Amino acid sequence: MAYHAKYFGDMPSTDESLAQALYLETAQQENFETAVNNGICTALGGE
Repeated sequence: MAYHAKYFGDMPSTDESLAQALYLETAQQENFETAVNNGICTALGGE
């Protein structure tokens, strides 16, 4: 429910909107992990 509130505010919760919120949170987390990994590689001179 917290992810739903984060992305959709006061919109009523449905199975579809909960799934969308979970997808968005997962995608955001994956993008964050990739950015951190790229930053570490750049800082350490990796590729």
